[in-house]
Amino acid sequence: MYVVLGSRGSRFGSAVADALHAAKVAATRVHVLDLDAPFDGETLSVGPDFVSWRGLELTAASAILLERPLFAWPQPIGGEARRELAALRLSAVHALAERVPVLNPPHAAELALAPVLALDALAARGLAVQPWRFGPRVGAGAWRDAGAWRDALGRVADYEPRTPELGEPAWTPEPFDGALTTAFVAGDTLAACAEHRDLAAWSAGAAASGAIAPDRLSDELASLARRATAELGLAIAAVTLRIDGATARVVDVDAAPDLAAWDHARAGAIARAAADLLVHAAAQAERSRTP
Repeated sequence: MYVVLGSRGSRFGSAVADALHAAKVAATRVHVLDLDAPFDGETLSVGPDFVSWRGLELTAASAILLERPLFAWPQPIGGEARRELAALRLSAVHALAERVPVLNPPHAAELALAPVLALDALAARGLAVQPWRFGPRVGAGAWRDAGAWRDALGRVADYEPRTPELGEPAWTPEPFDGALTTAFVAGDTLAACAEHRDLAAWSAGAAASGAIAPDRLSDELASLARRATAELGLAIAAVTLRIDGATARVVDVDAAPDLAAWDHARAGAIARAAADLLVHAAAQAERSRTP
């Protein structure tokens, strides 16, 4: 059984289900659940050895895709019961990850919520990372402002990043001249890329809107994107890179890319890559259980 825990209003879960059906996975083995449905009364129960969601025993799943990462913060508005349901939903995902491959894994939420953590971790592992600054956003002239200040908080289930105002917590790559490339990684597969003429263009628009096939992505950038994703223990990531002289550098790692937007731009390629990833993860898990 394959399960997609999808975002409300997104068609990505259905697109992954269609891709699994096209890969000859029986329709009865594919289930798409709404991450927000427990708030509307849909049954979710977590016990010592079970997670039951809408009557499905999810610990029996072969692999699970989580469209957006879950985190304990921000607390949802609407009373104590809603906070308890959010905590239960988070507990369900963590309990499942102990028994079933969950893509992306729960720790992706930390890297999504605080994007600079990914850069820090990669630098500690010896990867070339574009220098960056974290702190209150300052105006032009105060610190070579190139218009690339980004929200200090990244994308998780209950928070959507926005452009920070002056004085608000933010981070920014150290300004540079030249182009950037964002590579969408799904396991070992480069499913898409997006090119940006400069730092300001990258910051101004969503990479997914300009996604194209990764045919022109150099071997050097493709290898770095895969390595960055693997080093962080992620299954899916959008890795932004630049060439600095003879060195390829990581500028940003989005551990919670907008899967529906990337998939729309690439006419279903992301859903197909996610379906392949689920099947591969399930096969790996099965092999690890075989004596």
